[in-house]
Amino acid sequence: MLLKKIILENKEIGARFKFFRQVSGKTRADFSREVGCPEEYILLIEKGNASPYLSFIEYFCSHYGLNLSWLVTGKGKIFTGKERYGKQNTKT
Repeated sequence: MLLKKIILENKEIGARFKFFRQVSGKTRADFSREVGCPEEYILLIEKGNASPYLSFIEYFCSHYGLNLSWLVTGKGKIFTGKERYGKQNTKT
């Protein structure tokens, strides 16, 4: 039962991470170069077949303003409003 829950959570987190990447206008290759990991690792995360390392998540939260709560639970806004790269979460 716990394994099924973890797999489901990985798939949900992966789907949200993929959406975040797409909204940010980046490719898997872009992200893999930024964090220094194989592009295949990004794909595995997006498919829910791998769990991202904490340092991996922290990078995107600090550099793109990714909302950790949204990534994990799906609740709240995708961005914290503190993006440094990626698209800004403000109205102009």
